[in-house]
Amino acid sequence: MDWGGKGETILFLAGLGPTTRSFNAFAPKFVDRFHALGLTRRGSGLSGKPASGYDTATLVADLKGFLDVMRIRRVTLIGHSMAGNEMTAFAGLYPRRVTRLVYLDASHDWARANELMSEADIPDPQWVNEFDKALSKNQSHPDLTKVTVPALAFFVVLGPILAPHQLAVPNQPLDEGWKRYFQMMHEKDFWNEQVRIFRRDVKRGQVITLHDTNHVFFQDPKQVDKVVREIRDFLTSWKETRP
Repeated sequence: MDWGGKGETILFLAGLGPTTRSFNAFAPKFVDRFHALGLTRRGSGLSGKPASGYDTATLVADLKGFLDVMRIRRVTLIGHSMAGNEMTAFAGLYPRRVTRLVYLDASHDWARANELMSEADIPDPQWVNEFDKALSKNQSHPDLTKVTVPALAFFVVLGPILAPHQLAVPNQPLDEGWKRYFQMMHEKDFWNEQVRIFRRDVKRGQVITLHDTNHVFFQDPKQVDKVVREIRDFLTSWKETRP
């Protein structure tokens, strides 16, 4: 996706399941200062759906390949949910290619979440398709200590029982696997633990926690103006510095 604009490039990466069209109302809010692009990963939307290649290393290679083809030397990555693993790994491998990182409820150790599900013997949640399942099951543990660029992380801290407006897809009830998953994550204090890890490991990091919203908070009418303002302030306060 290319929403237009001029200036530094910011690249939006969607979470598990959605495509970059999930940013159609959000990304244009930055085009007065930046060139806003979006990349939909393999297995999602109209992107290719090969039988393999859903591990973090391959997804990072896909991201690098896209930037190379587009001749984008440096970029600010803004990613939602699962995109955080790709962003962290990419920034660790190619620090000179990254200007800043913005995590939209994305700085989580999703591999650890999968381990907790197995330990708690939680039934596999209902997946939309086999590709989403493959993407989720092939997550790796992120190493935030390798993030050397400025990074802004939004965290949505959820309770054991989600209110209707806190569902990622409003009015769509959770199956038993997902219900037990969120309850277990609350009991393990997973959300707050991820905040603590980010504060500890990212030396140039900034954290914003949200509570009364959902995982796709950048689409929440009650949150979007604040989120846009915080991101714009972050992007303009950390001017691009070329090595």
